[in-house]
Amino acid sequence: MGTDSTIDINILGNPGNTPCIPLKLENLDSIKVYAKLEGQNPTGSIKDRAASYILNKLISMREVNEKTIIIESSSGNFGIALASYCRKFGMIFYCVIDKNISPENETILCKLATKVYKISEADENGGYLLNRI
Repeated sequence: MGTDSTIDINILGNPGNTPCIPLKLENLDSIKVYAKLEGQNPTGSIKDRAASYILNKLISMREVNEKTIIIESSSGNFGIALASYCRKFGMIFYCVIDKNISPENETILCKLATKVYKISEADENGGYLLNRI
């Protein structure tokens, strides 16, 4: 991602094709264990798969188009993934966050989302989820 909030949409074409690496476990030579490097997904998390799948499915069913406003309550990774894929498809994306979001994720969402709404008032349970929704 550049500082001008543009992203290379070509990197969003293959979510989920993350590498697996073998792990060598001491005294367990007969067991093969692999680690899947989900951080290698286009936006850095496993949430790319869900965001890509949902939007592709809705577009193919003609349930959404570039005039549809996609709204998500998120504290980070899923919002970032949706914002990225909405940009790829030329769609409008609003993200609702709260004051507990990491500064890094907030900055990324502010660059990628069409609009970001930040909730600062706690809900009846002392959290922010109910007010975000």
